[in-house]
Amino acid sequence: MGKKKTGHTIPDAIIFATACLTLACLLSSRGGGATTAQSSDTEDSALLSGTPARRSFSNVVVGSTSTGQTLKVANTGATSVKIWNATGAGTGFSDSGLSLPVALAAGGSTSFTVAFAPTAVGGETGNVSMASNATNLPPTVTLSGSTGTLLLGASPTSLSFGNVTVGSNSAQTVTLTNSGTRNITVSALTATGTGFTAGGLSLPASVAAGQSATFTVTYAPTAAGSATGSVSVVSNATNSPATVALSGAGMTALVVVSPTSIDFGRVMVNSTSSQSVTVQNTGTASVTLSQATVVGTGFSISGLSLPVSLATGQGTSFTVIFAPTAMGSATGSITLVSNARNSPTSVALDGAGRDAFSGW
Repeated sequence: MGKKKTGHTIPDAIIFATACLTLACLLSSRGGGATTAQSSDTEDSALLSGTPARRSFSNVVVGSTSTGQTLKVANTGATSVKIWNATGAGTGFSDSGLSLPVALAAGGSTSFTVAFAPTAVGGETGNVSMASNATNLPPTVTLSGSTGTLLLGASPTSLSFGNVTVGSNSAQTVTLTNSGTRNITVSALTATGTGFTAGGLSLPASVAAGQSATFTVTYAPTAAGSATGSVSVVSNATNSPATVALSGAGMTALVVVSPTSIDFGRVMVNSTSSQSVTVQNTGTASVTLSQATVVGTGFSISGLSLPVSLATGQGTSFTVIFAPTAMGSATGSITLVSNARNSPTSVALDGAGRDAFSGW
C-alpha cells in the first residue's frame, strides 16, 4: 500500500528501496565509525606492566632486612601513563626508590626495590599493586618470604678444671655448633677470670649451618685459691653471645725438708754413720719426688724409691749415710727434684773421716 503526500501516491516499491538505501548508509556509517574508534583506542592505549610477576625472599633472619630485589614497571602502550600510587600488602615487606606520582612515556619504564624484614619466625606473603590511568588492569607483583635462623650453641656450657697446681696448667675443649639455617660468623672470643684463657679458633671464623667448630680453654693458676670466670663467644647469631662458665682452684705444691743440713762429725774411716731426712708436703696439691742427687765423697742415701707421690700433708723419710774412706773433712749435698713450687730442695752435708790410730 502507498502513502499519500501532497495529494500524490508514492508506490510501495519506491518506499522499500528508499528504506533499504537509508539503512545501508546507516550501517556503513556505523561500521566505519566503529572501525575508526577501534583504531583510535589502539593508538591511544596506555598499558602498564610489572616484572617480574613474583619475588621471593628466603631464609631471612628475624630482626634483619633482606637484600633488596628490583621490580620494573614499564609502559608498553602508545601513550603516556601516570602512576600515582603503589600499595604494598603483607607483613614485613617494604618498597623504596619509587617517587610518586611518576609519568612514564610510551615505551618508558622505572624501577624500585622491595625488601623483606620479618618480625617473627614463619612465612609471609604479600603483593605490590599500582594505581594509574592505564587502560589495562593494574599490575600486581606477588611477594613471598620465609625466615631463617642464626643460632650458635656452646657445649659444654660450663667447665670445671678442679685442682690445678700453681705454675702448671690444664686445658679443655669447647664445641660451637650452628643449629640454625644460615652461616654464622664468630667475631670475638673473650675469657674472663684470673688464670683463664681461650684460643685455638682463628677469627673471624665462619661456621656453616649444621656444622661445628672448636676452641680451647686453658686454666693456669698463678696463686693458690679458687677462681671463676667465663668465656664469651660473640657472633652474628641471634642468641649471641654464647657463654661458658669457668671454675677452678689453684693448688700449691710445697715440700719441706728436715733437717736442711746434717753434720756427721768425725766418723772412723771405713765405718758408716747415718741420719734420717724427712720430706713433708705442706702445700695444697700433691707432690711427686722424681729425682734425688747426692754429691760429696763418702755420702749416699737409701730408703727412697723414686718417683714417689706425696698427698697434701703426707711425708716420707730416707736415710743419709756417711762412709769416709780417708781422713779429712768432707762436704756434700742432697738435691731433691719435684713438681713443688720450691723445687729443687736441698740438704747440706758435712763430715770428717778420722783414723783410729792418729786420734784425728
